[in-house]
Amino acid sequence: MRPQIMRRFGIFLKQAREDSRYTQHAATNALLKAGTKRSQSIIAQYETGRIADPDPAILHLLAQLYKIDYLQLVHQLIREKYDPGGEWEKPGLDSARLQLWQAALTRFDTVGGIKGLEETQLRVKADLIEKTEILDLCALAVWQRNIPVLEVFWFVVPNFYNDRDVELRNAVIHNMKRHTHIVYFMHTGEEQEGSRFWRRGRSFINYDHKLTEKMVDTYLQAIPIPSDKNQPPWLTADYWIANPHWEHQAVGFQVIRQLQNGEIHEYGIRMTESDLAAILDQLGPWTRKNAPRPEQALPSRVTSLAETRQKQANRPSRRRHSG
Repeated sequence: MRPQIMRRFGIFLKQAREDSRYTQHAATNALLKAGTKRSQSIIAQYETGRIADPDPAILHLLAQLYKIDYLQLVHQLIREKYDPGGEWEKPGLDSARLQLWQAALTRFDTVGGIKGLEETQLRVKADLIEKTEILDLCALAVWQRNIPVLEVFWFVVPNFYNDRDVELRNAVIHNMKRHTHIVYFMHTGEEQEGSRFWRRGRSFINYDHKLTEKMVDTYLQAIPIPSDKNQPPWLTADYWIANPHWEHQAVGFQVIRQLQNGEIHEYGIRMTESDLAAILDQLGPWTRKNAPRPEQALPSRVTSLAETRQKQANRPSRRRHSG
């Protein structure tokens, strides 16, 4: 069996050496001065990938010499040694997990302009990742589209962002077609006829010929929320909430929005049951008082999951039968 050639790892080491302004000869001499009993060609052998089982002691010395992170170096080694075919690079769960690992190795000299907080930041990130479900905007659209039984969906988005996002638009259309009541909470005025929200709702029928204006009027509504200083004090973020009327079965995400390099990035963090309950306790009375059709926006009787599925199973099919 031919020995494994570690080409990518060798290229990584060569680039690290050149970035640190070392020649192969100078790097080898530095290793010899550190007490390693190696031949003069040791650096060349590493950089050409001919050493399939690198010595950890040598790698530690090279990391110190080139001023690179040792864990980053090991990360590169593992990718080369245990994924020689590059399967981890292909889109999929393994690639995403590898990307998360890579991101965790990113160094921060300062946090908030202060040194000495990097370790704490990493522990907090690890805790957040371990305990929290996080999705981006596209994945949030996929999530709501694939909820098995969805009677009501709330968008608590006062400023009505992302009204032109294709994935979100398609998810809203899909859900209206399966008789889901879509409710937007937004600043007063946006719910009125002729507003941007109103025009956007009417435009949905242009993207799906099975969607009618009557369906939009039936399954899409907006609830006004005062803006500026009159905004309810409990409304501090955007929220996407599925089946808000289902006790202990409602699911919500709090959406965080960041402007980075001129682009808006949005992340949804799964709400805890207590946080979700607190928002629903506040939005519930507001909805019943201000919704155009409160019984559809927040049904008064909590429907069980089994009852809802039975109701959908008994709903007459809209398909036309031949003959």
